[in-house]
Amino acid sequence: MLEARMRSTFAAAFMAFVALGAVHARTALAICTAIDCPAGPPPPSRYVSTPDMAVQFALCLTDSSAIGAFVDGIRQQLVGAMQQLDTNHDDPPPVLDVRHSCIGDKSTFGIWFAPVNAYGSTDTSTARNVGLAAVDPLTGMEKFAFAFSPAGLSHLVQIAWQDQPRRYNDYGYVDPSGPIHFTDFQVRFNVYNTLQNPLTGAFVSGPSVDLGIDGFYSYIQDTDFTLHVVDFPRTTTYGALHCDTLLLAETTETTIDTILATLTGGAGDLPPTLTLAGPACRVADFLPTQVLVPRTPAKIELTYSRASADGNGGLTFAGDFTIGIRQPSVSIDGPSEVQVHGEQSVTESYLGLGNDLRPPVTVTWTSPDAIAISGADTVRPTVTWSVAGLAVNDVVERSIQLTAVDADGVTATAVQSVIIRRLPTVPGGGNPVCRAKPWLPMCQDPGDGDF
Repeated sequence: MLEARMRSTFAAAFMAFVALGAVHARTALAICTAIDCPAGPPPPSRYVSTPDMAVQFALCLTDSSAIGAFVDGIRQQLVGAMQQLDTNHDDPPPVLDVRHSCIGDKSTFGIWFAPVNAYGSTDTSTARNVGLAAVDPLTGMEKFAFAFSPAGLSHLVQIAWQDQPRRYNDYGYVDPSGPIHFTDFQVRFNVYNTLQNPLTGAFVSGPSVDLGIDGFYSYIQDTDFTLHVVDFPRTTTYGALHCDTLLLAETTETTIDTILATLTGGAGDLPPTLTLAGPACRVADFLPTQVLVPRTPAKIELTYSRASADGNGGLTFAGDFTIGIRQPSVSIDGPSEVQVHGEQSVTESYLGLGNDLRPPVTVTWTSPDAIAISGADTVRPTVTWSVAGLAVNDVVERSIQLTAVDADGVTATAVQSVIIRRLPTVPGGGNPVCRAKPWLPMCQDPGDGDF
């Protein structure tokens, strides 16, 4: 597919928003996907299994095909994200449990990252139905919300954690006999927090999610420490999501402060959870700002107005949405002018960029004058043109065309002209200066113009 300038994650998820006739302000069961979904509030149960993740809309969705597409889309996206967290690629394929209920004029989807009973004997199907009915992250005039429970965020971190080495040397490299030991992690949520960035001195405030990684440094005696990866998610003035990450160290002694500073600075081959964004910022980056609606020319523009964190509700992103019309387009990124010296052909690489095209996108590259185009169904083709008959100081124009067809049959094309200029052969195999500035006197061919 094209390298889109904007994310299309959860592309199938929001199609139900504009499915005509699919929205009704009443309580109704829309679909059950290989599970026993509740048709209304479930009977009382002594057990409650809260979804790892929930998505809620301020309307009831009743079109089964639309909701089925939502379930398929969200399952596909989450499975892909979980497989990326499996750094050793040795886990079995994730099996998600997705349930839907429409209660109180709100459609709620609950997603558990593992099958029933995976989280213990109390994690029954009935307990999950009870947990689904209790989910209600929307407040005020909000129309959509993504909510990750505290346990759900920990489950995602655990996928990556179980593949990480536990011992490192003083320089942050994996070392089975190294003195730095990582022992455990915990995820904590703060409704409001203020911390000082140790690198810039600036203060960061707001709701936060703290991934604390515990360990100890073994020398003459063991010194306990905790590395903190603290995310501050927030919404921007224009309704997008932004997230800042601070890396901090907490130790019971000062003897390893330098080593901890090295670790939080991203030394060696430390786990990405220590050197990059934490789980909350990764979730914020995972969520979409617009979604293309299948089988229609419509798109959903998401405006985020709330990013919150607390120990009960976990991490929540919510806001409003509007419906617009797609404006599909593609463009070609690559050289529009190339130079040759003694070569008989010239080869260049290009990149296709696209907007408002729904994956999967079929890409075709053509050039009437090209010897060959490699990767005709890829975003990065290699194009070779013959210039055997081109005389010194002459130019010739060639072209390359990109045609993209998305999952809905929407087509977009772009054409780029390429000017090929033959320069005199520079004695001695060519001079980089002359390639950049062929008009310089030192770059002029003293001969009769032959190669």
